Amino acid sequence: MNDSILLLGGGFPVKIDGQIVGGIGVGGAPGTHLDEACARAGLKALGADLYQ
Repeated sequence: MNDSILLLGGGFPVKIDGQIVGGIGVGGAPGTHLDEACARAGLKALGADLYQ
């Protein structure tokens, strides 16, 4: 990561083959843990590297 990226619940960078190529943000669920679960599912569908 670098200092110009802000991670919030439901927001992750999209990283493919070690390169950051974009970002994904999910909001609106009743809790950030659900937003994060949806964002992670989207990253998985894209074949992006998953953040732990």
